[in-house]
Amino acid sequence: MGYTINKIIIQNFKVFDRNNKDNTFYEQIISQNLQILTGQNGYGKSSIYDAIELVLTGNISRLYQVSGRSGVKSFKDNLITNNKNDDLIVALELLDDNKKEYLSILKHIPQKKIKFEKESNIGKWFETYISKDRFVLENILNSKNKKSNDEAKKIINELLQIEPEYFYINYIQQQDPISFLKRKEEDRKEIIDKLLQIDNLKSEKYEQIENKIKIYNSKYEQLKEEIISKKKYINNDINNKLSNKPNYKKIFEERNDLDWDLDIEKIDNKNYLEDINGIKLLIKNHKTYKNIKVKDELTKYYESKDIINRISYHLKYGKNIEALKIYREKYKVLKNVKSYINNKEWKLIDKDKYKDHIDINKLDEIRNESNNIENLKNKSNKILIDINKKRSELKNMLSDNDKIKESGIDENRCILCGSKYDDKEHLIKTISNYTNIIEELLGGIEKDIISKSEKINLEIDKIQKELDEKIKLVSFEDIIDDNKYREIIKYIDNSILEPILNKLENLGININEQFDNLEKNNTLEQINNIVYRYIEDKANKIGLSDIDQVILNKSKLDYVYSNYFQENDEKIELININELDEKITYLDYCYNYHIIEKNNIDINTIETLKFNMVKTKFKLEKFEKMKDEYDKCINEYKRGIISKIEIPLYIYTGKILQNLPAGLGVFCQLGADTSDKITRLKFIGNMKTSHDIVNTFSSGQLAGFIISFTLAMKKVYNNQLDVILIDDPVQTMDELNLISFTEILRNEFSDKQVIMSTHENNIAGYINYKYSKYNLDSSIIDVRNEFN
Repeated sequence: MGYTINKIIIQNFKVFDRNNKDNTFYEQIISQNLQILTGQNGYGKSSIYDAIELVLTGNISRLYQVSGRSGVKSFKDNLITNNKNDDLIVALELLDDNKKEYLSILKHIPQKKIKFEKESNIGKWFETYISKDRFVLENILNSKNKKSNDEAKKIINELLQIEPEYFYINYIQQQDPISFLKRKEEDRKEIIDKLLQIDNLKSEKYEQIENKIKIYNSKYEQLKEEIISKKKYINNDINNKLSNKPNYKKIFEERNDLDWDLDIEKIDNKNYLEDINGIKLLIKNHKTYKNIKVKDELTKYYESKDIINRISYHLKYGKNIEALKIYREKYKVLKNVKSYINNKEWKLIDKDKYKDHIDINKLDEIRNESNNIENLKNKSNKILIDINKKRSELKNMLSDNDKIKESGIDENRCILCGSKYDDKEHLIKTISNYTNIIEELLGGIEKDIISKSEKINLEIDKIQKELDEKIKLVSFEDIIDDNKYREIIKYIDNSILEPILNKLENLGININEQFDNLEKNNTLEQINNIVYRYIEDKANKIGLSDIDQVILNKSKLDYVYSNYFQENDEKIELININELDEKITYLDYCYNYHIIEKNNIDINTIETLKFNMVKTKFKLEKFEKMKDEYDKCINEYKRGIISKIEIPLYIYTGKILQNLPAGLGVFCQLGADTSDKITRLKFIGNMKTSHDIVNTFSSGQLAGFIISFTLAMKKVYNNQLDVILIDDPVQTMDELNLISFTEILRNEFSDKQVIMSTHENNIAGYINYKYSKYNLDSSIIDVRNEFN
């Protein structure tokens, strides 16, 4: 005996919420040999099976993804929860009665982690806890019991020998009960291999043999590829006999960096042909190539607006550029000093800088006199303001008897000089007379300031006129206009201009000689047009012959001209085409020498590879024979095992499907290829046909067959979960089939725990009666009463 289900625990799962009796999770003991779940449809019978499957496999196989690929990210509610405000708990307490060992498995989603997700990847929603103790929620919800999905799958597989995709050996579903039969015959055979643990028969030595086969097969193919590759590179066009080696002669005496121009014994490529042929092509077409180069260069120059502008500015202003700069500087100095004098900004006038343009001594006199006038103005204004202020204050005070009393002064004595007067009126009159005298004196100062200022202004006007005359002498449009002057300086840049003029001179155009004195009677724009047309005409007059050959190989000739001759035409004249042909003959000999040597090496290598390939093939065949012997033994074992399934399957199908027109029972038929390997598994209703039952049975008969097949597999292949789950099997059975089915369960599987559901109470009562009559534990649970 293996493990059976002792208890199921459910909270907030599908139709189930919480136990109304104590507001906790549902905890139901289901430890009997036969546990029948009854109740009307929709009250949770199938959900209990879903809960068991979820705990044991991490999935619910009858849950289909129907939302498609429309981009839906989540739904309004969670698919498997009843209440979004509560934890989801699904758990089983399993018991191995022989060993008296418990195994508790919990699937848990905390309330805060419940999400509104799609139907896929349901196993990732849960936290899994596994303990080898009886189920106590507080104890199992412990970090030491928490397992990842992979860890949980491994533990369950080790203890219960359950593979999720083959769980149907323990579970006959209501939905799609014939999914196994819908598989191809070849796929059925693979499933049987898995269920019968055929891989366990393959010892470590078998795996070593398979590894050796892979190694030697890979090595054999590798050797074969090497031989094929080596044969490709053997040059059969080369005669193994060579004539005498040609004489060596160096082409480029000053160069030691050219491999093909050195005195060598052998060379491993023919790259030299491209270079030497390029040199020959340049020599034959040197004149045309040179003309094309000149024409291309001239075209590039006259099509460049910047270059033409630089040449035009050079011709227009180049001769006088230094004088122009001097005039520009003088103009700026004169304008600045005139502005400073106008604004009387004497401090900004640098004597050293401006001494050549104005009379500095005269300017100093004007500046000193101006400063004196400013001092007189400031002083006279200050005296007048102070007198007026004091006079007003004194008059006001003397006129106000109350203020005189408050101040405590003598109203008949002058507070300025201390003189004594007969009365207050006499004092006030005296102050007024002296004030008038002071004002007359201040008026004289003002007249003096005006006179001095007029003299200074006359001197400034005289200087300004002198400056204006000087400015007129340097007032050229080219220096007055700031933008135009910047353009001139920009384009007359010798660091850029000189290489252009030198290049043009090399191309046969001396700009300075060709366009001497062009600036005198032409505008800048006219000069620009003249230069453009001249260079364009010069380029168009260049004659070209055999141009197609040069144009097609222009990039190659450019490389040769630059790399081998450093763009020096005199060096080209030193090379003779006959010498180049002799060089090719010499290098061909060296190359053939290398190929013959390489051929000999490759032939020897191929012979060695062939020998190694034969040895490898011998070892490969040896291990393949060993594997064939193992496979033959395994096939025999499989045939024996399947024959064990065939007998109970024939009996069970005969009992459950008693009304088959073609006779009782279903046969297993193993397909084999020419090597006698089992390649497929077929089920046939009688020996007169070779058609599989999936195409000859009705849906009810196929459902009955699946029940029979599952029971037969459970009989022969028994994992460590001694539980058979059957969800409402009587839907497709009549009374006679049901009686036989019950007898099979009671007699053949009394050592297994059967959990069955039905919505028909009379059927549940009948099966429960048959079990209890033979003293087998059984009970009926009304799901509606116990879980709602």
